[in-house]
Amino acid sequence: MEANCRKARLLFLLIACAGLTLAPVLAPGARAADDGALSLGVGATGGQRVHTDVMQALKIDKKYGLDIAYSYFPGPRGMQALLTGRVQVANLGAIVAARMTNEGRHMQNFEVFFDSHISFMVPPESPIKDFWELRGKRLGIIPRASAFYTTFAILMAQKGLDVEKEFDLIIGNPAALQTFLERRDVAGIMHFEPFSTALTVKGEAKEIATYEDLWRQITGRSLLFVTAGASKEWLDANPKTARKLAQAIAETRRVMRENPDTIKHGLEALGPYGKDARVVAALKERMMKRIYRSDWDDAAIAAGRWQVEQAYKLKQLDKLPDKDLFVKFQ
Repeated sequence: MEANCRKARLLFLLIACAGLTLAPVLAPGARAADDGALSLGVGATGGQRVHTDVMQALKIDKKYGLDIAYSYFPGPRGMQALLTGRVQVANLGAIVAARMTNEGRHMQNFEVFFDSHISFMVPPESPIKDFWELRGKRLGIIPRASAFYTTFAILMAQKGLDVEKEFDLIIGNPAALQTFLERRDVAGIMHFEPFSTALTVKGEAKEIATYEDLWRQITGRSLLFVTAGASKEWLDANPKTARKLAQAIAETRRVMRENPDTIKHGLEALGPYGKDARVVAALKERMMKRIYRSDWDDAAIAAGRWQVEQAYKLKQLDKLPDKDLFVKFQ
């Protein structure tokens, strides 16, 4: 119970630090009618930004009659903007939706933005060849408040392991993780695209496992990772707009995996790596074909429900939500 109270306090501290305040579900200036208009929170870099940039460049949003006000946020602030009502749709996730629903704000996931883009990396000269060889060693990861840590704890629990006991965890932001690896302060790190591909292409690290593959090997299930989410109140009031957005997200994802060259529309989202031809070429295979594979179907929803059940068993949730966290508009 104490741990859950700390999690709740952490969420509100993050919101306060971001300078956000609780606001109505309908963002300022947005039209109330279910007419295709919405505000969408997007990560300033990375997989969701690439997806969104491709959707805009190919006018897939316009094809479905959408009038989207795009807002770009660093790190997790897009999700925070959704939770506080600054935007109507943003990336969410099963467990965050469960926590917020338990707190009285019913949130629902309604599409997949992308699959896990996380890899486990070690220095290029390291003798480590397998993820399990990292047990008992220093492992650099992003903060414990992240979706990665939450699901990583669930994953290790399937093997009867406690992540805090099995690994010497060193916490840092993405830049710090790379520094840890460069200095050999850790045996390995988790990292995500486009960083993991850049490190591999430049010979600065080697990949020993992807998180998606590890998850499937241990659980036998798919990993529901980054979803599109909104409050049930907004979804109920805007079913036509939500359906159009779900269709646009799904079509963009399909186009990207079938035509990896569409990454050219998302180079800005890759930061300096978008100017490195070798990295971009590698990302066509490692990112475009790999992280936009999953569809929003019964299997994806079942995977999300399973995650929530496991989070409750590990006391990451006070209780199982009594409301549905998933909806299909397709």
